[in-house]
Amino acid sequence: HRRQRQMCIRDRSLFASAATVAGPSGVIASSGDTALRAEELAAEVDVMAPAQRERFAKSSRSQINLATELLVRREIAARARQDGLADDPAVQYRLQLLQDRLLYEVYMQRAEAAALNDAAIEKLAYDEYRAYKDKFVTPEAVRVSHILLRVDAGGGQGRDRAQVEILAEELLGRLQAGEDFATLATEYSEDPGSARNGGDLGFFERGRMAKPFEEAAFALQEPGELSGIVETQFGLHILRLNERRESGQRSFDEVRDELIATNRLQARKRVRLDIVEPLRDPARLKIDATALEAVFAAD
Repeated sequence: HRRQRQMCIRDRSLFASAATVAGPSGVIASSGDTALRAEELAAEVDVMAPAQRERFAKSSRSQINLATELLVRREIAARARQDGLADDPAVQYRLQLLQDRLLYEVYMQRAEAAALNDAAIEKLAYDEYRAYKDKFVTPEAVRVSHILLRVDAGGGQGRDRAQVEILAEELLGRLQAGEDFATLATEYSEDPGSARNGGDLGFFERGRMAKPFEEAAFALQEPGELSGIVETQFGLHILRLNERRESGQRSFDEVRDELIATNRLQARKRVRLDIVEPLRDPARLKIDATALEAVFAAD
């Protein structure tokens, strides 16, 4: 309850601060007889996601658009009241549902804030890290470049095998003589995705590539080392090792933010379930199934 009171104080201070900035009248925008007070805008801002709020904070145009939209909405709502729509029973029911939804969400958010202690969440994260350290191992990976020469499989896609073998041997010899791999990959490789990057495939772990390609890639030890000619279902390849990344244990500091976010989300779900599940107990619910069917069957 103390944490909930603190949340209430924070909300009130946000609105009070907004009203102070707007001056004695508290009006921050107006259109004709319609006015928008600073604390009302603050209420809209308060329910924004942090990333959305940050975007608005950086854009005067977005702020003006938001204030304009709220003014327009308020003016249309005033016209609706003048037309008696607020007295329509169907509208009143919908307003009640909207109010219930808002109060439900605010109640849940404050219950979460009261229950989610930062130190306790971090301890849960650290306990998970210690219990499942194997989950936080960086697997061995290599970064290689390749030149792919496709072999015609009978569909007219690529040269015949003899031609491809001759070209592959020629290119391997030129590379071994010191010619630039990226230049030759850009010119000759028939892998369009990597050729534009000089043949660079980036880092990959075991299990990601065709088996012969993977074996050749992980057999390379020193940056700059070349493979021989490697055959896969895609054609003939020449590989060059750019970088190796050995397997290693990630520290808690490296995974801390990720684990805290996961444990915070799980804790939020538990808080909500602890509140909601007792209220869903079939023993306390009385539901007229026939009346329910009639509502859904109505035109």
